[in-house]
Amino acid sequence: MKALFPSLLLLTVAIEVVAEAWGAASEETGFQALPDPVVVSGQRLEALTGASIPMLRLVVFRDGRAETIPFQIDQRDSRGGWVWDVAAPAARLPDLLAQVETPADRTHDDQDPPGKRLLDGNDLLVFMARDLGERQPLAPKVLGTPRVLSISVAHPHLDRQGWAYLALYPASPPPLAQRRYMHYQAGAHRVSSPVYAFSFLDDKVALLKDLVVNGAVLMDRIRIQGEVRIELGPLRKTLRFTEDDIRGYIDGYIDGPVRIIKRTIPHLALLLGLPGPGVHCDHFYYPFHAEVPVCLIRRFPVQGSSLRLTAAFPATVSSYSLGNQTADEAMLEAGEGSAHASCWIAFGGTSGSVVSVLLLPETIQDYTATTPFATSPTEGAAGAGPELGFNIQTEPGFPAGDYRVQGTYVFSAQPYREGITAEALRLLREPLQVRVGSEAREPAE
Repeated sequence: MKALFPSLLLLTVAIEVVAEAWGAASEETGFQALPDPVVVSGQRLEALTGASIPMLRLVVFRDGRAETIPFQIDQRDSRGGWVWDVAAPAARLPDLLAQVETPADRTHDDQDPPGKRLLDGNDLLVFMARDLGERQPLAPKVLGTPRVLSISVAHPHLDRQGWAYLALYPASPPPLAQRRYMHYQAGAHRVSSPVYAFSFLDDKVALLKDLVVNGAVLMDRIRIQGEVRIELGPLRKTLRFTEDDIRGYIDGYIDGPVRIIKRTIPHLALLLGLPGPGVHCDHFYYPFHAEVPVCLIRRFPVQGSSLRLTAAFPATVSSYSLGNQTADEAMLEAGEGSAHASCWIAFGGTSGSVVSVLLLPETIQDYTATTPFATSPTEGAAGAGPELGFNIQTEPGFPAGDYRVQGTYVFSAQPYREGITAEALRLLREPLQVRVGSEAREPAE
């Protein structure tokens, strides 16, 4: 039995939050009802390499009129590390069993001159698909600057297409969009958007203590039960733990108007109170979804483990279903090139519905057993609903290394109904199609 390092799994539930009714979304035209973000690598924005980020604006056209929309450019340094808005001190906890590199200054891109923020190939442009507008071939002329990149976005199956324009102004750019989707209260460990909000416990950086969607509490907190089997020479020991035994710290965060990125480094005390190895786990919170990977590793001295990850729900959760999907079935539904197996839990009541999905990548799906389960409320427990979750366990042959498994929760403000699982999987397997180009100053002859 190889190792699944369970202290990381505390951080590994991704939350896809969709407040609109899916039925209503299908009746919309354009992208107004889609929850998808658009993320464009700086490598695809090569024509604007070296541009001053404060002088960039993202503009769309509606009925021929230009308006700025919320966007952000998340910088990464020469090693691919995030440039944080706020970074924790370089040494919060000793990494006795694994060294985690911490650059001296994690709030400045080492590729930029002091005091400057310049666009390069490592950076990422982020905005929401629902803000896309119509095409404007004369965008450079209308915007008054020759340095404009067009970004066209198409739905993979529906006949929908929208445009946005990234413009560099030599001086006096128009005001930034006043609308801000995301908010992060660092002191309260609270993330909020127009449709959802949740907090983490103060001393446990990944344990959810509440989840509110459309004003209603849909989840109380996450619970963990697990075992770790370690080997240190002749010493062989099995350690049992719960969520109370796992600690960690926030390494840094980016608090943008479109998404929040937060890195946590959890650890589990193995023997004599010594912390286990720290591994970076990055959270991505968007207006209508969030992404946090399940971190699976095989690393000394852990030789095997198992984990039960659950969440408690109120009595208003009255219906649920469980399911598994093999890699071959997933490929048929997602199209050629997909190689993910998945399992899920779908549940809800009159106040809303939730889909929780785990996707296993091809490299480890033959060595990881992941199954959903549900338990009935404790008899006589007032106001209690079912406890739902996943059992996760590695199998013999699990390859050495660090792995990320995509986990997703999809929340809807609509009551539970059959079919919401397929709609959730679309967000994971069928990304929007993005093209980047330049618009001419005058129409082609």
